[in-house]
Amino acid sequence: MPDAEAPGIEPPADLDSSAASPASGSSSKSSVAPSASTRSSASATPSAPSTAAAPSRPVPGFLGELAGSGYRKLTVDEIIALKEHGVDPGDVKGWLAAGMGVPTVAEMIALHEHGVAPEFGAGVARSGLVRDLDFDNVIRLRENDVRTDDASRIRALGFGPYTSRDVVSLRQHGVDAETFEALAEAGASGATVSDAIQFRENDVTADRVRDMKRQGFQGLSVPQIVKLRRSGVI
Repeated sequence: MPDAEAPGIEPPADLDSSAASPASGSSSKSSVAPSASTRSSASATPSAPSTAAAPSRPVPGFLGELAGSGYRKLTVDEIIALKEHGVDPGDVKGWLAAGMGVPTVAEMIALHEHGVAPEFGAGVARSGLVRDLDFDNVIRLRENDVRTDDASRIRALGFGPYTSRDVVSLRQHGVDAETFEALAEAGASGATVSDAIQFRENDVTADRVRDMKRQGFQGLSVPQIVKLRRSGVI
């Protein structure tokens, strides 16, 4: 895993950071003492603000941008591999800020080749729905079109976290946040992935559950609700 710092790709310091200092005055003393009005005027005049050093400018070029991304301590061969596989330093910076740790060079290349954007990884990480999130699993999640907004809503409803395999299974069966809203309406806070799939495959919606409850059916289990739905009762 790349460490926090490395020689060889550090951006050079800004060469234009110095500023001329205002003159401190003549080295010889004046033979004429200043008048009272002159002293008063001098004391009332604010001193000139000091000139701050200009911020360092980004170093152009692949090496400079790679160093600026924070992805450091790379070997020459690793830098060449990133360049040859078309990995953009901007994506490198995005992945380092995605909340998933620091990817290896091989993982960075794999993320690029599978078209996984750092914004997707950051969204999954923020959702908190995936228990075993890593760079291999985030590729699998992206390949199965897992939706980060659904993941966030499902977790906000109190369900999960789940393994990446379970999250993929939910997506493959068309389970979305609305399915979990139906489970929440049914009071099934401990619902399993299988329960969610059963609700989705039998079109048990939050509206159907609310209608069932208005008719006096309270406290039913997931299998009981599914059975009523299959029988056309709800």
